[in-house]
Amino acid sequence: MTVGARIHDIRVQRGLSLRQLARLSDVSHSQLSAIEHARTSTSVEYLVRIARALDVSLATLTGEEARDAQTDRLIETTAPYRDAVGRGGEHGRAVDLAALPPGLAALRDDPIVGAELDDEWLRVLSDLSLHGRRPRTTRAWLAAYVVLKMLFEAEAE
Repeated sequence: MTVGARIHDIRVQRGLSLRQLARLSDVSHSQLSAIEHARTSTSVEYLVRIARALDVSLATLTGEEARDAQTDRLIETTAPYRDAVGRGGEHGRAVDLAALPPGLAALRDDPIVGAELDDEWLRVLSDLSLHGRRPRTTRAWLAAYVVLKMLFEAEAE
């Protein structure tokens, strides 16, 4: 099922019209229609707005409600934040939020997305880097998170 189809199903379950969801999410009626009918892709920002308007988690919207076992093997811990996140594969260690990169810590504090970020996700996300660069802003961390969740969803199908 596509993200658009999930949005449509949840919207109908909530008894909302496209126009009502557009007002609640601050996403245009035409954009919502295009998303629901898979005529366009959407930004992470719009997905977050829509999730908040529908009062669902981002995981529900993207269809990734359960933690995927593949996350366990995604990235070996090599980040400079090793002390904050524990060694790769150690699932029992608590994450020291004060030592996380600022944008990721802010994402963890988000009332919707933060509820989905368990210690394992925080370990995985804090290890992300490409050519020595890593996300800096909360928006960039959110984009990385959503892309990884969607990747695992596609892999699971």
